[in-house]
Amino acid sequence: MSSTTEKGTDLENRVLAVYQQLGASRAIRDVRIAGHQVDVYIELIGVDGALTRVAVECKNYAQRVGLNEATIAAQKLVAIRQLGEVDAVTIVSEMGFTPDAIEVCQKFNVRAVTFFDLSKNLADFEPYLRNAVAQYEASRIFSEGLYRRLGATSEEGDAVGFADEFLMRHFTAGENLILLLGDYGTGKTTLAERIFWDASRRHLASPATQRIPLFIPLKRYRKEINLRSLVTDLLLHEYGVRIRDYYTVQRLNDDGRLFLILDAFDEMASGADEAEVIANFREILRLVVPKANVLLTCRTHFFKDQHQMYRAHHGTSLYQDMEAGVKRLKLCYLAAYTPDDINSLVTQYCGSRASLYRNVIEGTYNLSELAPHPILLDMILRTAPDQLAKGTVSTAADLYELYTGFWLDRDDWRSHMNHEQRAFFMEELALNLQLT
Repeated sequence: MSSTTEKGTDLENRVLAVYQQLGASRAIRDVRIAGHQVDVYIELIGVDGALTRVAVECKNYAQRVGLNEATIAAQKLVAIRQLGEVDAVTIVSEMGFTPDAIEVCQKFNVRAVTFFDLSKNLADFEPYLRNAVAQYEASRIFSEGLYRRLGATSEEGDAVGFADEFLMRHFTAGENLILLLGDYGTGKTTLAERIFWDASRRHLASPATQRIPLFIPLKRYRKEINLRSLVTDLLLHEYGVRIRDYYTVQRLNDDGRLFLILDAFDEMASGADEAEVIANFREILRLVVPKANVLLTCRTHFFKDQHQMYRAHHGTSLYQDMEAGVKRLKLCYLAAYTPDDINSLVTQYCGSRASLYRNVIEGTYNLSELAPHPILLDMILRTAPDQLAKGTVSTAADLYELYTGFWLDRDDWRSHMNHEQRAFFMEELALNLQLT
């Protein structure tokens, strides 16, 4: 556990860094001014060339700064200001101020600000996070109550409970990087978006204690990437985050203030050769610093074949590269829907028609094997009974034609071939396999 002195020094260093990034011409900590010890002393030059001298007291308590602490600090700062040694005085608190403390600071004309509000001068994530929460809550999966928590297994193949709980438990325990692995349609992106939504709400409710989540959809980026330009472009132009520069993001990550969610590494690597894939992964690993929390989702085979794991623990070249470069990491494999999950979702989705959907799933060849995969169950629930009611589906082959069409449309962006070309290629391949 950190001592009070260590916590105070940590806050002072972070306050110092903020003012330095804001362009302070001079920034020093732990100085004596007019016989008083001051935590941070700042000199800022305004656009008109005028010099402003600022004395800052830093309060890194486990609770809000109260009346007594605020009064003592304010009286000291005001005494220094009255002697003409500084022009402005500020108290920075990690956890905020009580109403009485705010009132006494206003009485003495002392600025009282949280570190979070101070750092918003460098980067303000609040509008981005509020918009992200609103977008998620307007989505079909949220508004129709279709989200279902997914189970997970560890790298050793042991059941570890719900995936979201496993992830947060290990981040809390000090892991820096967690790979969330699963095959196509197992719900990796759905889970990542849910975790991002939950982390956004928690940060907005308590910005001083909760990390700032940042969702990075890697499938938008192809070939080799530059981390600096990727993150800066995303924040400025996509998310509208008012940010000073990439160094601000880097500093927040170094200080343990960010929760980075990087989704779909496999989709980003589509079409890239092995050297490009590894180069991209090493670029991402630059984010995995000692205080970082980085969640990376990817298809299993990029790192390990779970079925071969017990025979060959070493994994792919990418996995070996990761093991060599990251000390605190975990692998988490998403588990398929259980029969209870499927029944619950069918009932919730279909209401009075639930028995019809269950009959289709149980009575059509292989659908019961597809249903445990979230994306495939969604396809079944969105198509099968309606098509049956129209009389356009009579066999399993008809359903598979619907599903492969859906799949081809969903992944159309990946390929240089169009929908019809890919369908023709797969039909010819299937025929050739059958004949030979």
